[in-house]
Amino acid sequence: RILPCLLVLAQSLFAAGYEPVTQPANIGITPLTLPHPVEVVGTPRMTKGHPCTLWDQEDIDAIKTQLKTNEELQKSFALLKAKGDETISKPPSLPVGDPKVKGNAGQAWNNASAVADLGILYVLTGNAAYGEYAKTILVAYAKAYPNMGHGPTFTIQKYLSAIDGRLSGQFLNDGFLLARFAFGADLVYNLPSWTPDERKLVRDDLLEAIASEFYHPILGKKDYVNSIHNRAAICTSAILMAGYASDNEKLVKIALYGVDGTQEKPVGGVFGTYFTPKFILDDGLAQEGSPTYQLTITSAALMNDAEILWHHGMDMYRHDNQILKRLLDSAFGLPYPTPDLRVAAVGCSFHLALLDKRDWANKMFAMPFQYGYRRYRNPDYLPIIRHSCKSLSMTSDSGPPSLFLDLPATDQVPPQKVDNANYFAVGLGFLRVPARKGYNQVLLDFGPSTSKSVPGKLGLDIYAIEDLFVPVPGIIFPYDDPMDAKWYNTSVSRNVLIVDEKDQITHSGLYKYKGCPDPEAQQLVFGPATTLGMQRAWSKTLYPGDIPQDRALFVTADYMADLFGVTSASPHQYDLIWHLRGKLTSDLQLEPHPFPAPVAN
Repeated sequence: RILPCLLVLAQSLFAAGYEPVTQPANIGITPLTLPHPVEVVGTPRMTKGHPCTLWDQEDIDAIKTQLKTNEELQKSFALLKAKGDETISKPPSLPVGDPKVKGNAGQAWNNASAVADLGILYVLTGNAAYGEYAKTILVAYAKAYPNMGHGPTFTIQKYLSAIDGRLSGQFLNDGFLLARFAFGADLVYNLPSWTPDERKLVRDDLLEAIASEFYHPILGKKDYVNSIHNRAAICTSAILMAGYASDNEKLVKIALYGVDGTQEKPVGGVFGTYFTPKFILDDGLAQEGSPTYQLTITSAALMNDAEILWHHGMDMYRHDNQILKRLLDSAFGLPYPTPDLRVAAVGCSFHLALLDKRDWANKMFAMPFQYGYRRYRNPDYLPIIRHSCKSLSMTSDSGPPSLFLDLPATDQVPPQKVDNANYFAVGLGFLRVPARKGYNQVLLDFGPSTSKSVPGKLGLDIYAIEDLFVPVPGIIFPYDDPMDAKWYNTSVSRNVLIVDEKDQITHSGLYKYKGCPDPEAQQLVFGPATTLGMQRAWSKTLYPGDIPQDRALFVTADYMADLFGVTSASPHQYDLIWHLRGKLTSDLQLEPHPFPAPVAN
């Protein structure tokens, strides 16, 4: 078994002003975090007319052809049609355009999903009844939206914040809803009953009105389209879809280049942020460093962008040395060496599994790899694709519908790789050493603090004896769960050093510490090998004052050594936390949608 060996360095070993210097030669290179460009399959096209967002007529014709022989597609179509037939058999539940009545988020989600699903049925069957029902919903929302009520605490000073609440309680959900409305509107665009006034109404008072939340700054605040995080990515993707769905060139330009950006000088959007190293860092991970967000919302947004722009002559699969492939490939350095490819709950994450057992979840996780495989043919994607439940509906995070691909025989699929991975830009170092049975994996959390960071820098996550031996706990969705503040989002729940019984500083909490620098832990050593792995990182910005911390790890098939040093010119209480297995239980009811409840270790 693995035997933890703990050594805390004495204060006298650190001189005043201790500050080690990073030597690039001490940072080993890992193939999993290097670019591996391949030949891309297919060529973008300029679609004429509508549909022209996630699907165009060529895609629709191909799906119709597949329907004749593909059993998975036939099953999904039958389920969608049964659901659609039930929907149109009843009068729609439509919004009330009354300023005194706040928007109904559940009603909006059901209606936006119905618009997208019925649009799909309309283009695949030609049955106008599906399209007319979707159009009824779109027109009703366009009439009601400008007069729908805000939340009870709304003021103009807080407008466009999470409490705006015309459709839902936050921008993220509004982005999901806009994407669904826009995709459905694009699919029913050719319905003969549309009048010019109705088209203008839906374009201006629904699609652009919702999109305006994301690009109009209020009181000098940065708008979403020029921001760098997963929420902004999906909202920008929804603006792009709304722009093309309603022939609104203004929205298209904002989504592509950011507010006040141009093709020559993008300042945000697709070309200024999301398909650049600002967002997808040099090690392949998304900037936030959260596997949950990268494998769900971020991937959904970028796949939406790639598919929409493919129909408008722009190739995001080849863009910037295949930066999208780097994002997809980076996922394979994240899982534990487990059969279900379970991913550590680092950052703002839960313990998701790439081969999840839940249909809605594995459909969502697999979708990006389906689209990636169609263009890149990376065989590493195949186990996830084969395992997934496929559906003609959009994913839970408003990503595109599943693809029903013709895949190679199972005996042609290579076994899943287990290798070291150093995400040097985001700050996650994975050492994996073969043991007598399976692998020992030791993860060290370093790097910059971001909007999705938790107070756990220089923290450990250890997989050994074929189990989560020293796990990080993850967090609970939704974020207002009281156990997040009491436990999951605290330093004491992490395997870190705690100073004076206080949480580490995080980027989002800097406002509490005037004059403190942005917290960051710097990597000093990453040495991967088959018999001995080592890594080391340090920081002096995790707590106020000059309190440097230095952690070095050595792992073999039989043991792990953890060498930790800390010092300060003034006295402090130091607690070095290790959580060895076990589970935290509570009576809290966790929200199962749109994300699964985490396993709390």
